Amino acid sequence: DPVDDSFQPFLRYVPRRALRRDAMPMIVFLHGYSPALNIVNWQYLPETLIKFAEENGFILAAPFGRSNTDYQGIGEHDVLRVIEEMQLRYKVDPDRIILAGISMGGMGAWTIAAHHPDAFAGLVVLSGRGDYYFWQQTPRESLPPYKQRLIDAEFPASLLPNLANLPVFCMHGTDDQIIDVEEARHITGAVRTVNPGIRYVELQGDD
Repeated sequence: DPVDDSFQPFLRYVPRRALRRDAMPMIVFLHGYSPALNIVNWQYLPETLIKFAEENGFILAAPFGRSNTDYQGIGEHDVLRVIEEMQLRYKVDPDRIILAGISMGGMGAWTIAAHHPDAFAGLVVLSGRGDYYFWQQTPRESLPPYKQRLIDAEFPASLLPNLANLPVFCMHGTDDQIIDVEEARHITGAVRTVNPGIRYVELQGDD
C-alpha cells in the first residue's frame, strides 16, 4: 500500500466464464467485525455468495480492510485500492460494480457508497447501521463542532443526497442481538426521503 508500505490482502473469486472476453460485473464484499480477526487468520467469502457469483457470472472481491476499521479512513482507502487492482487484473465492467457489506461491513458500505456513489451500480447492506447519533443515542449538538464534522463526514445520515440515485437493497433480522433492527429501520427511512426506490426487507425472527 502506498500510504504506509504495508502488505494488505484481499480475497477474490473469478467464475469460470471469466475466461471469455466479455466485461463482467463485480461484487465488492465487506466482512463484519470480529475481535479475533487479523491479517493471518482472515479468510472469508460466504459460500452462498460464491455460488451466486458462479451461477450468474460475477467476479467477487473481498478487502481485508485492516480488520476492524469499520471501512472508514484507511479502511475505505483499501477498498478503493482493491477495486483498482481488480480492474487491472480482470476485465471488470466499471458500470456494474456492486458494493455489499454485512454488519460492520454494512456500515462501511453505507459510508463508501455515500462518498463515491458514481463508482457503484448498486448497494447491498445486510444488518448495517448508518447514523452515528442514532446508534450512540447522542444529540448532535451535544458534541463539539469538530467532532460533529468528523462524524458527519463518515456516516451516510448526513450525506443523504449522495444516495438519491443509487439502487439500494437492505436486509435485517428482527432478532439481531448485535445490531438492533431499529438501526436499519432508521437509516432506510432516512434514505427513503431522497431515494423512494430503496428496498428494505426484514427477516422475521432471524438474527
